[in-house]
Amino acid sequence: METNTITEACASSGITTATGHKYLNDTDFKKYYMKLRQETLQLATNKLQKAAVQAVEVLNEIMLDETASASSRVQSAKEILDKAYKSLEQETIVQRIDEMEQFIQEDRSELNDTNP
Repeated sequence: METNTITEACASSGITTATGHKYLNDTDFKKYYMKLRQETLQLATNKLQKAAVQAVEVLNEIMLDETASASSRVQSAKEILDKAYKSLEQETIVQRIDEMEQFIQEDRSELNDTNP
C-alpha cells in the first residue's frame, strides 16, 4: 500500500514478482489486504471529516465577518447552503436505499416461510 506498482511492492518486500502475484491470488491474503486497505481508507476518511468541520467553521466565519467583502460573504453562504442541501439529499437517498433493502429482506423471508 506504500508503493504504486506490484513490482515496487515486491522489491520493497524482498520478494519476487512471481511470489507477489501468488500472494495476490491467495484468498486469505486478499481478505487481509482488503482489510488493511479499508482500515487505511477509514483513517483518511476520519481526517477528512475532521477537516470538513474546520472548513465549515472557516466558511461560517467569513460569512459572518462584516469586514470581509460582500462577494466573499455571499460565496461562503452559497457554499454552506450548497453543501447542506447535498448532504440532506445524500442522507435521504441512503435512507431510501436502506428502506428498500429492508423491504427486499422481509419479502425474501416471507417467500422462504411460504415455500418449505
